Amino acid sequence: MENNSLTEQQLNEMASNLHNFVDFGLKILEEIINKPTFYTPLITNFNHFLDFLDAVAIMIEKGSSYPVELLLRNLFETNLTIDFIVSENTNDKIKAYEIAQILEKIDMLKQKGKFCNEDKADSLLNIEDLNNIYCSLSLQDSIDKLEAVLKLDEYSDLALVLKKQSSTKWYRSFGPRNLKEMASLLNKSAFYEIYYHEFSQTVHSKGSLSRIKLSDNGELVLSSLRDSTNIDIYYKLTTQLAVDTFAILIKFYELDFEC
Repeated sequence: MENNSLTEQQLNEMASNLHNFVDFGLKILEEIINKPTFYTPLITNFNHFLDFLDAVAIMIEKGSSYPVELLLRNLFETNLTIDFIVSENTNDKIKAYEIAQILEKIDMLKQKGKFCNEDKADSLLNIEDLNNIYCSLSLQDSIDKLEAVLKLDEYSDLALVLKKQSSTKWYRSFGPRNLKEMASLLNKSAFYEIYYHEFSQTVHSKGSLSRIKLSDNGELVLSSLRDSTNIDIYYKLTTQLAVDTFAILIKFYELDFEC
């Protein structure tokens, strides 16, 4: 699979193709934003997908394959989220997703408040401007506003269910306990092993030792900063994910696009 012999022209062509994918995705995004039914999580997740797709194009143009592994894992997780939401019970899943995000935000704000109130910010951050930004907001006011949203009739019942769960993973009420089970339900188990399980090593820096290579003369060497090993493979994996994600949304929204 290793390939360090790609020319600058080849890298530019792959990057250009991915930028074209991003442009096409932006057209889809514009279409779904203007639809009468506004599914916020689908729109924000797809926008997130396009951001990371654009980042892959930039990394490939620079001939840097290692960071692409991290980006591919994130792209796949976003692809799973979109696919699972639209597969069935879309309205209920949309609510569950939104509620889970609010609950996680509330928990984060409470942890931030505890951190700032214990005067740990100065000693740990030691950067006055950053400390002021991090601890200057009215945290309780933000928490109160979010909790008020959870009390709305459309959210209240499901919010109670998610609060009682040991985890705020939004998808657990619909079957899967984790992303691996979600991938299985969507017939993407093989993709999970490639995009998520394998590339998780990179996300958590456990795969850093793979940066050490055996040179042609038998010496151990550290890969260069912009190492294009496997970049042509990662390009194909990226386009596969993009096509699949675009097709999911085109079908769900019944758009007049071909993918």
